[in-house]
Amino acid sequence: MRVLIVAFAAASSLTVVSVAEAADMPRAQPVYKLVPAPLPFAPDWSGLYVGGQFGYGWAHSSGTQDAGGTFFPAVPYTVDSHGVLGGGHAGYNYQIDSMVLGIEGDIEAADIKGLTALTNAGNTFFFNANIGTLASMRGRLGWVRDNWMFYATGGAAFGDISTPPLDNLDGWRTGWTAGAGIERRDLPLFGPQWSTRLEYRYTDFGRATATTASGATDDNKLAMHAIRLGLSYHFNLSR
Repeated sequence: MRVLIVAFAAASSLTVVSVAEAADMPRAQPVYKLVPAPLPFAPDWSGLYVGGQFGYGWAHSSGTQDAGGTFFPAVPYTVDSHGVLGGGHAGYNYQIDSMVLGIEGDIEAADIKGLTALTNAGNTFFFNANIGTLASMRGRLGWVRDNWMFYATGGAAFGDISTPPLDNLDGWRTGWTAGAGIERRDLPLFGPQWSTRLEYRYTDFGRATATTASGATDDNKLAMHAIRLGLSYHFNLSR
């Protein structure tokens, strides 16, 4: 019996010592892991879109005219034109990482007009350079950051141009256009499927030449600059 009492006392002593040592041991500090913040909303610009735009254009026209045989030989002239323009556009984007490839077409009504006076043989004659309609088919190359896209654009341009009194040069001309712009989507007042843009483009319609009934040759070269503000609806964009 005494042996059991001694063994129990020894076991109790060891237990007290172990608990005391455990209490004296340093405790491991809890490890707190930072949860990464969610990435900002990065829209995918891929898909079809349509929209409208308006702007202001200014053009420079130059060449030679004989005024239906009145001027012989033909004399040089220059005309500076300016005015408003507006119309619609449609296009398709395809996004690869932060790069956007796209194609876009537009058509616009324009009221870009200019007039110059030319004096010959004591008489004053007035010559015009007017643009009534504009259209283009262009490629676009953009770079996306958050809700912004910075892009370059270029392609074929078409213009309905008249140059009174040289009516034989009137009609559609084909040229080229190139420019750049900035576009933002997810507008506060509209939502993620809308975007707005500001764009500058230079357009060159080349030179048109015609021979008059009197045998003189008239020509006209015209190029223009334009700034446009546009609004587009994207069919597949959402949060």
